[in-house]
Amino acid sequence: MATIVSRPADAAAQPKSEPATAPKPDPADAARALQLFGEGKAAYQEGRFDDAIALLREAYGLAAEPVLLYNLARAHEGKGQLEEAIAAYEQYLGSAADVQDRGAIEKKVESLRLLAEERRALASERAAAEEREREAKKREAAAATADDTSGPALAPWIVAGAGGLVLVGGAVVGVLALGANSSAEDAPSQAAAADERSSAEGLATVSTVLFIVGGVTLAGGATWGVIDLTSGSSSDGSAQLQIGPAGAAVQGAF
Repeated sequence: MATIVSRPADAAAQPKSEPATAPKPDPADAARALQLFGEGKAAYQEGRFDDAIALLREAYGLAAEPVLLYNLARAHEGKGQLEEAIAAYEQYLGSAADVQDRGAIEKKVESLRLLAEERRALASERAAAEEREREAKKREAAAATADDTSGPALAPWIVAGAGGLVLVGGAVVGVLALGANSSAEDAPSQAAAADERSSAEGLATVSTVLFIVGGVTLAGGATWGVIDLTSGSSSDGSAQLQIGPAGAAVQGAF
């Protein structure tokens, strides 16, 4: 296939070389390979490296001419596929019987190897940097979550405050009970006095209940708050104030 090894003047040109001894292709295959070579040359000149690679591979499958490997290496190099270009250049050097500028091609192969190593190192460093960035974002997210959930809970102090308000209410009702009792002593009749005493007793009972509930609630809320502060727990419901007929109790896990 002497026609395929001609040296075009464009970037896809190849050095002079004598093809290695190989079975001669069928004339029809040789003609088709020559056509594909021309199409691959045009694709290379237009920057369509994928097309050039495909056409040159097909041509080499029909006629295993070393010069096709050289042009294939150039196409891979143009696309930036350094590993594939190195492999094609080395296959070309191994299959061609005589390459006049073998030294120059070998230097090119060495340069491509160094460039490929630099690319791999950069890609590895980029991947490591991206991984470090992902880990840093995870740590920031975890720290933000911890900040949101840390600190003493407000619920126990709200409960204690409510208990204090109930105590104040009990005190007010107690004052009213004392007033009703004084009114009973000054009542103009026994019936009126009895009504005032009954009202005073009812108010006194309410005052007593309020004092008990308020005191228990205040004590329970304060105890809950102290436990929360000393245990470092967050407001996640791990401790709860339970109020029932028998009193109040703080329940939860530490």
